[in-house]
Amino acid sequence: MRIVSFFVAFLFIVHESVCSQSSLSIQFVPCWKDVEILSANPISSEPNVDSLQLNTLHFYVHGVALSDQGNQVWTSGNNHFLVDALKDNRFSIELSLPEHLKYDELSFVVGVDSSLQVNGAHSGVLDPMEGMYWTWQSGYINWKLEADAKIGGRRETITWHVGGYRQPFNTLRKVSIPVVSGEARMKIGIDVFSLLVDRQSNVDYTIMSPSKQAMHLADQFQNAFQWLAD
Repeated sequence: MRIVSFFVAFLFIVHESVCSQSSLSIQFVPCWKDVEILSANPISSEPNVDSLQLNTLHFYVHGVALSDQGNQVWTSGNNHFLVDALKDNRFSIELSLPEHLKYDELSFVVGVDSSLQVNGAHSGVLDPMEGMYWTWQSGYINWKLEADAKIGGRRETITWHVGGYRQPFNTLRKVSIPVVSGEARMKIGIDVFSLLVDRQSNVDYTIMSPSKQAMHLADQFQNAFQWLAD
């Protein structure tokens, strides 16, 4: 009888543990101002911008955390996710949270943790086969954007592979976004318009190594994220 009672109690604990979890899906959506970008559709047009075809938008995310009134209430730890923002079915980060968790801010780090970079290449989403790794000296590409554009009447091929984890070119950036809790799905917009058009300084259309210009782009990318209300 004691064994049976223990087994019943164990099942009750497992059941309560499962039932006390809720799910949160974080979806990253590239946008041209207020319009979602679909990989099959060119975007147009703004002053001096005739058309844009966004071909690639990949980036690493780690250290996903939720906070309430400035206090962290949940974290994914050091788990890394590789976001493909142009997947046909939209890439989502799937999280399991305590039920009824309250939070008012989402934060995450764009890029690969420096402590992993010094140890060379890794497996899983950090496998070099994913196309996001340079060399052991330069480390991982934190994010890459590739596009074809017609800007001011000129056709341009934009290739931004932004990385670097050593000073003075550390391009890791923490993003913090005010959000509303209680939803099963959270949409995070990435304002590509601000990256390509509202550039505050002239940045080369091809960047493929750690540099001062890559640092500037990392700052711009950090500010391009925003919560989108359904």
